[in-house]
Amino acid sequence: MEGVLWFQTLVGARHGRRSLKAQTAARDGTLDKSAVAEIAMGLFSKMGPQQLIRVIRAAELPLVDARTSERLQYLDRATLQRLAHLAQRCCRNQGY
Repeated sequence: MEGVLWFQTLVGARHGRRSLKAQTAARDGTLDKSAVAEIAMGLFSKMGPQQLIRVIRAAELPLVDARTSERLQYLDRATLQRLAHLAQRCCRNQGY
């Protein structure tokens, strides 16, 4: 399992504060929709492919079903970054 250090540095962008959920997620290494919504916009470019896939899966995008989720590892980095941005926008639009 990947370390959680990457996530600890990426979450909590808004005005330098992190929500309690984001702090818990950073400590536990879990991702949920509120944690995805709080990732700083410019940091997706610093994430590795596996980290981007974790963000996309955590957001539970309607266009990413179980079959598509299994194939995320075969997508190129640019596509994964676009999906991660979309995941973040969806989470923010849902109020997280």
